[in-house]
Amino acid sequence: MKGLKYQIKSVLRDKFFLMTFLLPILVAVALQFMGSIDLSSLGELHFGALKNDLPPQTITWLERYGPVTVYGTPEELIAAIKEPSTNVIGVEADEDSIKTAISGDELDIFQQAAATLPALYERRAEAEPVKVLTLERSDILESFQDIFIPAVLIVAMFMGCTFNAMNIISE
Repeated sequence: MKGLKYQIKSVLRDKFFLMTFLLPILVAVALQFMGSIDLSSLGELHFGALKNDLPPQTITWLERYGPVTVYGTPEELIAAIKEPSTNVIGVEADEDSIKTAISGDELDIFQQAAATLPALYERRAEAEPVKVLTLERSDILESFQDIFIPAVLIVAMFMGCTFNAMNIISE
């Protein structure tokens, strides 16, 4: 019993054991948490429009490609476009067409979408109605979580026991 108490005390003081045992446990918890985060909305297009600027059919057309937020003033729309944490593409009426506005720090995919959106809008009548089928994509890490977490814990236990035994032998 005395040896077990000594073992527990030395474990709590041993920084290397804490790193080799607790760090993998934290990685296992992080893997579990990261697997539950949905990252699919990061590539979605978001549009911003001024109130009473676009006709309702244009807003309905834009909603096919992503959510549309209507802003009351041009300043609110410009602030939403310039906000670094969003990828809002500003849409304004331009006679029979539309104009787009984006901030300069957007990813290339959003810049291309903003550049081609007016041409798509002008040719919307030529396109036949297409039904888009979106398939569910399973989570990439979900299938590996059941393997990684026990493996990390087992390795952590053996590493911790091995290093703790080497500390006792060296003392």
